Amino acid sequence: LTQQFAQGVILTAVRLLSDIIIGVSILAFLAWIDFFAFALLLALILLLIFLYDKVLKQKVYDCGVKANISAELMIQGVNEGIGGLKELRILGNQDYFYQKVCNDADSYAKYQGLSMIFSSAPRYLIEFILIVFVVTFVLINLLSQNSLQYITPTLGVFAVAALRLMPSVSAFSSGLIQFRYNKDAVSTLYDDVLLMQD
Repeated sequence: LTQQFAQGVILTAVRLLSDIIIGVSILAFLAWIDFFAFALLLALILLLIFLYDKVLKQKVYDCGVKANISAELMIQGVNEGIGGLKELRILGNQDYFYQKVCNDADSYAKYQGLSMIFSSAPRYLIEFILIVFVVTFVLINLLSQNSLQYITPTLGVFAVAALRLMPSVSAFSSGLIQFRYNKDAVSTLYDDVLLMQD
């Protein structure tokens, strides 16, 4: 749990803070260049993050709880199996503990894998949102009778900004997922620390 806390919470928080600072700076520059395009892009990205978090919020938390339970049961099975090794061999029950540890390890791997899928999916959704943004921006400008000479420099600036913003937005969204996934681990560690103080 402590490793999960250190990697899943502390490192994620530091990464999120640095990405937020860089992202706000780039977004301020984009707003200065073309506020309409900035507002359209920001609305699409915020909508994506909000919907993704809203849909997966409880699923990710439940996945983290189940992963922690599986890890706890796996460690418990190993400890019980090693602690009673002589008795297990005499009674011939070593296969029971082996199966128990294997099942718990499979369950843990399943929930860890789901967490990785949930964390990596925003990147592909953001790429889709950027394509929607470019097409929408071009269509709106062409329908407004703006020339391609006006659209091209703005799209160039936004494309360069997207190269830097895309990893930041993806990391931000993934960070939210990691916080939700590791929420149970943090709560468990907090409860353990309170018990040790009493």
